[in-house]
Amino acid sequence: ISIGMPFMSLGNPGTLRYLHEKGFATFGDFIDESYDADLPLATRIAIIVDNLKMLSSMKLKAKQKMLKRLQPICRHNLEIYKLHQRKNNIIESFKFIEKEII
Repeated sequence: ISIGMPFMSLGNPGTLRYLHEKGFATFGDFIDESYDADLPLATRIAIIVDNLKMLSSMKLKAKQKMLKRLQPICRHNLEIYKLHQRKNNIIESFKFIEKEII
């Protein structure tokens, strides 16, 4: 997310749902995101591997077309990421001020 690229996340079940709650967009229109469900780990990994196989088997032109369609989502996510980073930096600064460190 922080470098403006498409992603899949093999985090805890519900990671994508959490990202949506924070304002991020994911790629369910392009890949199978059912790996985010509370499934056995092996099943979740298999879904991600299937996604990767599907993406790697695409023709170059199709990949380029998909990447062009993904760019607005990636830009959106990068802006949301930057917004969260600024918010976290401000909170950390207030903590230092409160502790009279700065």
